[in-house]
Amino acid sequence: MAPPPRAAEVSDRLRRLAAILTAHRDVVVGRVDDPAEVRWATARGWDGYLLGLGDDALARAERAPALALATDPHAPADLRALAREVEDATRVRRLDAVPASPIRGASESKRAQVAALREALRHAGTGAGRVIDVGAGRGHLTRALSHALELPAVGIERRPEVVEAARALGRAPLDRDLNVRFEAAEVDDRLAPRPDDLLVGLHACGALGDALIRAAAVSGARALLVPCCPQKIDSEARAPISALGRALDLAFAGPVLGLANRGGLGEGPVSQEDALGRRERRRALRRLLRDAGVSLAPGDEARGINRKRFRGPLTPLVEAAFDRRGLPMPSARQVAQAERDAAIEHARARRLSVARALLARPLELALALDRAALLAEAARPVEVVEAFARAVSPRNLAIVALA
Repeated sequence: MAPPPRAAEVSDRLRRLAAILTAHRDVVVGRVDDPAEVRWATARGWDGYLLGLGDDALARAERAPALALATDPHAPADLRALAREVEDATRVRRLDAVPASPIRGASESKRAQVAALREALRHAGTGAGRVIDVGAGRGHLTRALSHALELPAVGIERRPEVVEAARALGRAPLDRDLNVRFEAAEVDDRLAPRPDDLLVGLHACGALGDALIRAAAVSGARALLVPCCPQKIDSEARAPISALGRALDLAFAGPVLGLANRGGLGEGPVSQEDALGRRERRRALRRLLRDAGVSLAPGDEARGINRKRFRGPLTPLVEAAFDRRGLPMPSARQVAQAERDAAIEHARARRLSVARALLARPLELALALDRAALLAEAARPVEVVEAFARAVSPRNLAIVALA
């Protein structure tokens, strides 16, 4: 049997990206937690260049690492070559832009995302019998697809309070004619769709995306997935789900997978200044918690804290984190010192992180292609595309299998 359309393209692209990641695996796994010693930067002779970046050059590299590093004549030759290879290897087709439609209770970004997926599915002729929206949230996409495709739809969401919010939004007069329901349930490998189902997931995080693609591969259901936050897994590491991914050794620990969720600063709705401020406050909070004797895995300082708190001053953030752990609040002097130390440390970490950020998109695309490869191995036509502009959301890759 001849391979389905785009199967060879998926496997060839995945092999190319795996070669990049394997050759630079020390950089991929080498988080810049302690900027005083980053061995991969020193070993590769990149540290002098990176630490010497001026503020303007640094800002350009943080916004678009591949473009900035590929065109900087002062960058080491091997780093420039890597940046050019990354730019070429991560170029994928983007779906046509469509205007966003008004959606009650949705942000401007969410409206644009829903419009893009709705239009892609409306013109794809899916022939599906039902929509299953995995990780449905408040059901904006569930209702939009049900209306556009004139299909019944089920929105599955694990948080009961969010399911209630979705149901409440669906009681509006304009939505009463839709055959839509919402269920509070965990989604895992027990998800068993019918062959004529259309499985969708808009920013389905971590293992949720893997479960959706596995279910589509086994059942023959159509699928459209925009993944997000691959580090949100229950296990210590994510194993590839395709045979090709396993052969290419594309397994990564959870904290390393967080790199795939890191786009250029200033992409999407979060400004570059806001993103930098959040990272500096996280670094200061981490120092204070460690000084208090707390053992922290990567990212632990932010667990259980609403990410919006990182936009504001440091003191209320520290109060929330220490109260959550039942710890006495540090003194104002300690907080101020941590803030000063974090600013110095952060300036160095920002520069060293530029080279690692260069590998964020290759890792993100490789994870998407691993999922696409599983569908290709099940003889399904599949493609990975950009569903919308990165200004709408940096997490814009979509795995599309609609036949």
